[in-house]
Amino acid sequence: EEAAIRAIALSIRAREWSLGVQTIDDFLAAAPRKVRMRVSRVYARSGAEPMAERMLLRRLRMSPGNFLTRYQLGMVLAAQRKWAELLEVLLPFKRGFPLWEQIQRMRAQAAKRLNRGPKVVQYLRQLRAEKTAELNIQLPLMYAMFQARMFPQLRSEAIIALGQWTGNAELLFLRALAVTETEGEEAGRKAMAAVLELDPQHVNALNHIAYSLAVKGADLGRASRLIKQAMRSQPRNAAVMDTYGWVLYRQGKVAEAHIQLERAAVLIPANGEVHLHLACARYRLGQEEAALRLFEYSRHLARDDRERKDIVEIWEREIARGGVSG
Repeated sequence: EEAAIRAIALSIRAREWSLGVQTIDDFLAAAPRKVRMRVSRVYARSGAEPMAERMLLRRLRMSPGNFLTRYQLGMVLAAQRKWAELLEVLLPFKRGFPLWEQIQRMRAQAAKRLNRGPKVVQYLRQLRAEKTAELNIQLPLMYAMFQARMFPQLRSEAIIALGQWTGNAELLFLRALAVTETEGEEAGRKAMAAVLELDPQHVNALNHIAYSLAVKGADLGRASRLIKQAMRSQPRNAAVMDTYGWVLYRQGKVAEAHIQLERAAVLIPANGEVHLHLACARYRLGQEEAALRLFEYSRHLARDDRERKDIVEIWEREIARGGVSG
């Protein structure tokens, strides 16, 4: 240990950085497991991740079967948000590894953050083949598929999962979302009704139905009842606030709508749709310059060309309605 410290000090004085890193690497390789784990956490939180990544990659190349090194490298990659590399490093792990639950969470986070639908599907199917696809891992991956607009694949994956977790309300909700997109509104309405039949307080289902009614401007009384029910369950849910604001807007209660939409925009500042709704409310309140700025910002936040097109269409429709509401 003393020899290693002297060698590191000499390499620093001589500015032989690669030699110093190699010495540290050799020293840590012989250190107790607890020490190596603590060093990894320090690297992951200290801003020294690139050096740690190089060191751990070198160690992993020398010993590919060292799963502790692989886990340490995963922590460092997660700190750098290198999601593709993280997923690749963690895929070889099998159930039974002492840190299995943490690894599962890291793998799911990486697949979701990649925002690449095919990668998510590949990972989900690999988990199922390994018989390690716990529901708490599958659900965020399926939501990532919905965000990637992979509706047919989402419908298939939800049906497969329902074979194992029969009657799970969250899986039924995901299937209903996919059915709406693949089979049309009528089939989606029936699928969503099945969710509420199983769980009348399912906030996401209440929110979805209320928002769909608000978009069509149909049965706003029912939309109001449903979204108020959701608000009572989750008063700080930003998506629910946004829907409540949009229902109020459709009812002509623009000042009340503005309050809800402003709160929602604060809670989810990177959501283009929420900012569009707020822009429409401000336009109707006579705040035209502020509304136009928000509209442009909502276009900037759009996830893809399709969402950007939808934002423009809604804005143009609301502008065409004209008028200032009290």
